[in-house]
Amino acid sequence: EHLHDPLATLRLCFKFLHPGGVLWIATPNLQALGHMRFGRNWRGLEPPRHLILFNTPSLKTTLKNAGFTSCSGPLPTVGAKWMFRASDTIARGCNALKSPVHSFWDKWRLKREARQADSQVKSCPELAEELVMLAAKPSMPTGQSDT
Repeated sequence: EHLHDPLATLRLCFKFLHPGGVLWIATPNLQALGHMRFGRNWRGLEPPRHLILFNTPSLKTTLKNAGFTSCSGPLPTVGAKWMFRASDTIARGCNALKSPVHSFWDKWRLKREARQADSQVKSCPELAEELVMLAAKPSMPTGQSDT
């Protein structure tokens, strides 16, 4: 998300991985429940540092275009609590990098919403705040066999 050309960088990662190697990738998820909830105030947008954001299909397509043949994921992750609190801070017009100032009830409400989001993510990981995927480089070049 910090790169002008993530495909070129993923192609370099593919080039330097040994055959059978695996790339672990994590990036903010445009399909996240928090993005749906907070819209333009969602912490994952983080302009101007985040240049290109992905959802599950777009990240899988980009990994495939970089040469990776198998892609597992997204893997379920939990992390909505921090993201919801930071997003709510942005919505209030405050700096999300500083300690957010929330009342007891605001903290309780956000914690409850985040728990519900994390619970949904267990059965639907493509809604997590962060996309985490594993992409594998084939063990053998295409067209070759080990016999």
